[in-house]
Amino acid sequence: MNQGNDHLFQLIHSMSSSEKRYFKRNALIAKDADANYLKLFDALNKMKVYDEAALVKKKIVKHLASERKYLYEVILRSLRNYSSEESVRAQISDLILDADNLFKRGLYDQSEKRLKKAHRLATEIGDLLILIEISNLRRRSIKLMKSRTYTQEIEDQIEEKDKLLSLLSKELYYVDIADRMFSWVIKNQSIKSEGEVEELKNTFLPVLKKEKYEDLSMEGKRQYDYSYGILYRLIEDVEYASQFFKNGLEWWTRNPIMRTQKFTSYVNSVSHYLGTLFRLNKHELIPQVIAEFDRLKINNYHDKSRAFLKSSLWKILYHFSSGDVLPISKLIPEIEAGVKKYQFSDYSKMTLEGNFITFYFLVEDWESCQERFEKIFTSKRLLQREGVLQKIRIISLVAYFEMEKVEKLEAGIRATQRFFEKTISDRERYEFKILGFFRKIMKAPYAEQEKQLEDFDNFLKNVSESFAEGDLETLPPNIEELRLWLRSKLENRSILKTFQQGLNL
Repeated sequence: MNQGNDHLFQLIHSMSSSEKRYFKRNALIAKDADANYLKLFDALNKMKVYDEAALVKKKIVKHLASERKYLYEVILRSLRNYSSEESVRAQISDLILDADNLFKRGLYDQSEKRLKKAHRLATEIGDLLILIEISNLRRRSIKLMKSRTYTQEIEDQIEEKDKLLSLLSKELYYVDIADRMFSWVIKNQSIKSEGEVEELKNTFLPVLKKEKYEDLSMEGKRQYDYSYGILYRLIEDVEYASQFFKNGLEWWTRNPIMRTQKFTSYVNSVSHYLGTLFRLNKHELIPQVIAEFDRLKINNYHDKSRAFLKSSLWKILYHFSSGDVLPISKLIPEIEAGVKKYQFSDYSKMTLEGNFITFYFLVEDWESCQERFEKIFTSKRLLQREGVLQKIRIISLVAYFEMEKVEKLEAGIRATQRFFEKTISDRERYEFKILGFFRKIMKAPYAEQEKQLEDFDNFLKNVSESFAEGDLETLPPNIEELRLWLRSKLENRSILKTFQQGLNL
């Protein structure tokens, strides 16, 4: 198997069914049904895993390297054409090309009409770079068409150019600030002292205040609110951050055309605002935000896929954070139907599986937990996600203990030990000691189990306190869930009740 040449394979398998139909239909229209590149397309489309040796052996095409390169370009051209109807930028690009072709043929009036339409569309989406390009093209036309009014019209274009450049400079100024803050996050991961809070304030607050909101372009205003929101979230002023992220979300409502043109940015804005609502425990506001997001009409397959995944995760998180977890049981079949419909990444699938298992853990549905474990542990692709796997493996030990499946528990402890040895270099880490406690509980007589459970809980309490003293941002989820289980057993109540009490419900 040659992993170095699988870019074409990845591109084909990222295409939706409708995109593939569009590509094949155009090939048929062009009478390319027997073309080598289509044979290669069909062969790669049928493959589950890229295997170049199989392509060579089957002699799908004679010159694999050149056909692969040609097919890649043809697919990209097909995707551009497919998306041009809903992409305003694509429409503008076509109008500019039309205007240029008309101008070269001396059809200046017709060229000018195309440029005016392109100008109107670019203004709607606030694309300053394209507006500057259109202004330059219109000046070319003015020189040939407007001899009587040339001076005034060219001065108008120069004035517009200067205004656009000023707006663009301010817009990019706030983009730079946001990128520098993101760079700070990558470098430092989290704030570790009051000194770093002051450093962030002194570094970014003065530069954020440089421009007035009302003097900014449409996109500049969005970047302004986003930059302020990120800063206040970093310095833990979540209430203030929430207000700026809310302003950012209202920006999309005022500019609805932009939600489809910059869908990824829109999704990020919703995520940022919801993140602050979760942190502030303003659960009453969350369903309305998600419902508004779900009402957005989306035509693009990949945007639909992203929207479905994000909405699903937000809904699950809402039910976890509010303590009202039982509705998740109805969400799971709906989400699984979406997983079958859309092409989610392995990471996304694993994230969803981890959430499902957490739900079944909270309601103590150990049989469903086991079904999920076995689905994951037998999948080579899902087993690559180490972070989620650590949490799932620990919960599996709890489930096997509760189901009194001694053999599975023993096998699970051994498998988890091997997993930790592969993924954790420090053998003194708490994860290895957790396995020791499971061994003790498993072997302890019934009368001594409570003492073992108390020792286990005290150990985890100490681990939690050491994490807090180390100023780590979040406690590893497996510790939180293990303590929920242990407290529920020691206090003789359900895990769900223990969880809800922890949320002060």
